[in-house]
This record gives sequence, structure tokens and C-alpha cells, in this order.
Amino acid sequence: MGRVIRPATTPDVADQPTGARYLRIDGVAQYTGLTVRHLHDLTRLCQVPHIRVGKVILYDRQAIDDWLAGRAVSEASGRGHSPPLHRYQRR
Repeated sequence: MGRVIRPATTPDVADQPTGARYLRIDGVAQYTGLTVRHLHDLTRLCQVPHIRVGKVILYDRQAIDDWLAGRAVSEASGRGHSPPLHRYQRR
């Protein structure tokens, strides 16, 4: 028997270990429930913690957890948000 040759593929979420410290954007999207497009926008605007190594962008799982915790809103803190009114809606 010969060697099994597998085609070269880019790593996807299934290839990333569950407990991996660093995730790629697909892993962060799955982990947080945010869309990849939204994460791209947040990354481009430097609004989400990330690490750029050349062309590769990585996200530290602990930094993402801290970032999400810092964005939590509770009614007790008075930081609750009301839905925005339509521009032409009467108040």
C-alpha cells in the first residue's frame, strides 16, 4: 500500500482544537454567534481584540471573553438601551 495523499486545504473551524487559545475568524464567529462579515468590520475598525501576523488574523479566546464581558449591559447599572425611534416618528 502507498501513502494516502490528501489535498491541501485551509484550516477551518473543524480543524481547530476546541480548547485552542487562538482562533481564526470562523472560529470566533461560531464561538460568539456573530457573523464573519460583522467580525471583519469590527476587526477593520479595531473594535475587537485581535492579533495580526502577516496576513493572518488571530483572536485570543480569553481576550474575546473579556471584550464580550465588558460590553454586557444590565438594567441595574442604568445602562440599558431603548430601541431607537424612527427619524420621522412622532414622540
